[in-house]
Amino acid sequence: MSGLKLEKSRKLSEKSKRVQAGGTGSTQRLKVITVDGTTIYMDHGKGSKIYDVDGNEYIDYYLDYGPLINGHAHPAIVKAIKEQIEKGTMYGINNELELTLCEKLIKHVPCAEMVGFHSSGSEAVHTAIRLARAYTGKTKIIKFEGHYHGWFDDVNISAFSPPKGPEESPEPVLAAPLCQPKSVLQNIIVLPWNNEEVLEKTLKKQGKEIAGVIMEPIELGHGILPREGYMKAVRELTERYNVVLIFDEVKTLFRVGLGGAQEYFKVTPDLFVCSKAMGGGLPISAYGGKREIVELISQGKVPAMGTYNANPLSLSGAIANIEVLEKNGGEAYKRMYRIGEKLMKGIREIFEDLNVKAIVKGLPCQFVTCFTEMSAEEINNYRAWSKAMKSAPERGEKFRVELLKNGIFSSYPDWHLSTVHSDEDVEKTLKAVEESLKTAGLNE
Repeated sequence: MSGLKLEKSRKLSEKSKRVQAGGTGSTQRLKVITVDGTTIYMDHGKGSKIYDVDGNEYIDYYLDYGPLINGHAHPAIVKAIKEQIEKGTMYGINNELELTLCEKLIKHVPCAEMVGFHSSGSEAVHTAIRLARAYTGKTKIIKFEGHYHGWFDDVNISAFSPPKGPEESPEPVLAAPLCQPKSVLQNIIVLPWNNEEVLEKTLKKQGKEIAGVIMEPIELGHGILPREGYMKAVRELTERYNVVLIFDEVKTLFRVGLGGAQEYFKVTPDLFVCSKAMGGGLPISAYGGKREIVELISQGKVPAMGTYNANPLSLSGAIANIEVLEKNGGEAYKRMYRIGEKLMKGIREIFEDLNVKAIVKGLPCQFVTCFTEMSAEEINNYRAWSKAMKSAPERGEKFRVELLKNGIFSSYPDWHLSTVHSDEDVEKTLKAVEESLKTAGLNE
């Protein structure tokens, strides 16, 4: 594909500016679906491909930023949704499907003894933090620089913003200071990740005020894994100081594997939250963990409300999605990891052959590419990642646009794999990567 047809998208893009807040359903999307001021409108997806309203076909590595672990319109998920639609989309009353999904989560997630549902990751995080505060009787929450836990006021802090303050004691940064009250900062402590010494010092000094520690156990969006021994150290410290450890596995659970990061590292938190790949494209999230903590909801001490919670349509899709992942001893994961490794290796070799200063970093299920002089090993926390990304943002944008023109839909710097991406997809993608680098002049 030498170029894009954008006539229909261009008309819809202009219309959206007049009638839709932000010109999109989520302001984050504009960073990945805009070309020369035109927002691309999609029409349908199938398998590893997505198609826009102008008929352009793309191999999709965006995958709705991760939820489409089994690709677009997977037959098993579509079948389950169709069957449920005939029965009704919403009840507002208990249905058996919620117990089925609870049992699947309890089976696969190491810390899950009781489970509950919401519609988005932000909501699940909110409930987990409420549980931690109610259980401990304390109010402050430790979060880590560069970790994203949703867009609610009290957690959308020091996530995507440029770092401020010294590395060992970051200054909390509001994501949207014009609309977030500064008062939300009084109960949040921001620390550097991958540094157990700073965590220990903080817990020793303020442990009597701290209800919980929340973290992304793997920074998939930055391709950063914890240092060896770090997760076990965090677990030991939180237990010592009576602090609830919360794993935000919105991105990692059911993407890294059926048991998420806690199974991957063999470290069990007190609470977890998940969404994205659990639903396989349906709007659903979950929270859960130790019975003695989650039971506070059953006891009426912590509210967990929501009109759309545990709706049968989302439940049916999520159950079918997980059953695809469970089949034949996790065969789908083995395939995805093999394809992902092949793609990572191929991109890395192209960078080297063309003398492009760039890295490929992360896991085969989701990795990042970044144009930087830094090595992959140097990037082990958000500060380093911010420095790497700041070095050449225009190169990343050129790369993203050229990839689109060559039929590859990705959200620089992220690449998400699905269980239905194929060897043929990888071959086409690698050709597009090489051509895109050359066309954009990024190999010079």
